[in-house]
Amino acid sequence: MASSGKTGAWRALHRRLALVAGLGALLWSVSGLLHPLLVRAQPQPEQRTAPALEWQTGEALLSPAELRPSDDLAQVSLLRLIVLDQTPYYQLQAAPGTPPRYFHARSGAELARGDRVYAEYLARHFTGDQNSPVRRIQPVARFGGEYDAINRMLPVYRVEFARPDGLRAYVDTTRSGLGTLVDDRKALLEGLFRNLHKWDWLAGLEPLRLLIALLFITAALTTALTGVTVFFRARASARLTLPIWHRWLGLGAAVFLLSFAASGGLHLVKMSLNDTTPPPRLPASVTLCNLTAAPDIAMALVSGPLQALSVTDIDGQPYYRIEQAAHSGMDGHHAHHGPDSGQATAEPAARFFHAEDARPANISVEDHARHIAAGLTGHAAIMDAPAAAVNGFGGEYGFVNKYLPVTRLAVGGSGEEALFIHSASATLAARIDNADRLEGWLFAWLHKWHFMAPLGADLRDALMALAAFAIACVSLLGYGLLLRRRRQPRGRSNPRSTSDWSNP
Repeated sequence: MASSGKTGAWRALHRRLALVAGLGALLWSVSGLLHPLLVRAQPQPEQRTAPALEWQTGEALLSPAELRPSDDLAQVSLLRLIVLDQTPYYQLQAAPGTPPRYFHARSGAELARGDRVYAEYLARHFTGDQNSPVRRIQPVARFGGEYDAINRMLPVYRVEFARPDGLRAYVDTTRSGLGTLVDDRKALLEGLFRNLHKWDWLAGLEPLRLLIALLFITAALTTALTGVTVFFRARASARLTLPIWHRWLGLGAAVFLLSFAASGGLHLVKMSLNDTTPPPRLPASVTLCNLTAAPDIAMALVSGPLQALSVTDIDGQPYYRIEQAAHSGMDGHHAHHGPDSGQATAEPAARFFHAEDARPANISVEDHARHIAAGLTGHAAIMDAPAAAVNGFGGEYGFVNKYLPVTRLAVGGSGEEALFIHSASATLAARIDNADRLEGWLFAWLHKWHFMAPLGADLRDALMALAAFAIACVSLLGYGLLLRRRRQPRGRSNPRSTSDWSNP
């Protein structure tokens, strides 16, 4: 009798918790079923790399010192060479966050509305659409809506094409980069996922959103544990009644619910505490009159096909940083959140030249990465940090970090903290410590099921969808049993009633 009483107490606790947990489990499991659709609805870019720096041969380029722009551009935080329709331009930015200006690299004439012109050029390059008219071009200065913080790049332009699918490209003109592509189908699915799975409808009330979500997660975890306890304490029955289906299906679903809820809760806390601003970028500080050497095609050919050319300052000296085109891939990215598939990227060869006389400089990509890290963190000891090239996503540096290739700097003596520097854009792509590694590992293996990667993405997604469907079915069965129980006439007592949730 004592055992029966304890089972009844567990059963009562399970029922009360399930009232709350069932709603959260339904929302998360149903929205989880959307994720495989989101992955496959992601528009894919025609090009995955920035436009190559190829221009028509002819007269030599002007040096930056010969541009002679207005006084507000005497000193700049960004100077790059870009190409528009095989015409070279200097891209100058007076201060971070201000719109860049564009000057013809041969005549010195300024390009009117140059940043918007270049944004459209990049959008057509990445989408491959050279014919559709552009409906509108809008600057985007903060994350939100269909351009989520997972895309990492800000500020960007939203370039929307006038075509049936409403395709829009989010492009960063200061990096010649693609944030993401979105069409109407992707936007619809993404909106459902954000509001049902990530609860973006409470995004403006972040402490409240986190608190409510954690309450639902705690209820879900406790419900799963009490459900398993009731299963093993209650008497068995061979009859296939509704409670029996709930009981046996719930046993399997409890394992998935524990996995998804625990890892999702940790990830939610981490994301809520993380800064949602874009990764910090070290601005250059160069004076145009000191840049007396003009870049030329011969300089570029020293390191092969030219992918990028920018000016950086190292220890107060200006240098041209010339980057060879990568041999495969570019910035890999998870298909749901961005345009690329996450394949490995060949480390581009970068060489440095003195900007005063074009002499080659003995500077490595690793040295440049250390200089960027020291400037962003203020720790001079980083100049001695061990460095390693990272050319693909995996392990501690996952696809959510966006930037590739990067240089990994081991800051701690035993590698407790690592900095990942995207030296091409002078960006601190990620700062990862042991707590980040643990949370990332749990999320990847318990929430994303990376242990099933050898089976292929299609089979893994199908099995995860089946698990989410099982959780949804158990929640619906539980609510159905609750309604039956409440409709039972008051005063009726039947210990073998099929209205009992877990003990038929």
